[in-house]
Amino acid sequence: MEAACANVPALFLDVSDQTPINSIIFSHEDGTRLGVEHLIALGHQQIALLAGPLSSVSARLRLADWHKYLTRNQIHPIAEREGDWSAMSGFQQTMQMLNEGIVPTAMLVANDQMALGAMRAITESGLRVGADISVVGYDDTEDSSCYIPPLTTIKQDFRLLGKTSVDRLLKLSQGQAVKSNQLLPVSLVKRKNHPTAQYANHLSPHVGRFLNAAGTTSFPT
Repeated sequence: MEAACANVPALFLDVSDQTPINSIIFSHEDGTRLGVEHLIALGHQQIALLAGPLSSVSARLRLADWHKYLTRNQIHPIAEREGDWSAMSGFQQTMQMLNEGIVPTAMLVANDQMALGAMRAITESGLRVGADISVVGYDDTEDSSCYIPPLTTIKQDFRLLGKTSVDRLLKLSQGQAVKSNQLLPVSLVKRKNHPTAQYANHLSPHVGRFLNAAGTTSFPT
């Protein structure tokens, strides 16, 4: 790959920061850590993961780092599902999980579109986003603040990525030296769908009615 790019400026945006190649990427490690720490600070222990397609480098990195930070806090996810980045896959995977009687108090979702689908599945199941199941997305797309309720998510500044990428390519085309890998910062955008876990617990009447309708009498342990 390096040989192929030797005479043509090239920049990679979806690789591991451990790959020795010219790249600019957002810090997946910081993003996943912020999401996990946010839910743990609210008291959540029953957490489900909705990953992107594992053919994607970003999806694999986010999933691995979720596991790393959950394990550090002695938490094992009660469910793990794989979507394809689309809202429909988020809906289908979350609905399947709920229909199996698996009801987390919180979900970490690998992008905002799948989070939108997950929120629809939660609502259509008679549960409440936030009060029964909190959802953390990833990307902070422009419409995530307009979800009902507005989505708490990990912000990746794509304008910054675009500007930094163009600047890097211009420097390369001019023969200037640049460092091989550059990590861009991410941040947690807190919105309104995350009460503490005491409000999204096993005794919630909405959750109890859902479990009874599903023929399930208890949460997975």
